[in-house]
Amino acid sequence: MDFMGVWAAMEEPWKNGPFWAAIMFWKAKFFETLLRLGEGRLLREISFK
Repeated sequence: MDFMGVWAAMEEPWKNGPFWAAIMFWKAKFFETLLRLGEGRLLREISFK
């Protein structure tokens, strides 16, 4: 994921268009969720060992 792309979409939604800004927002949310799930899995594996 391109963090600067997400930042630009948040800073200037009128420049990129509302549709593009929404896509970038949901993409960021999706990756954030994936990261959280990955962290949870890692923590579980560590605690079981």
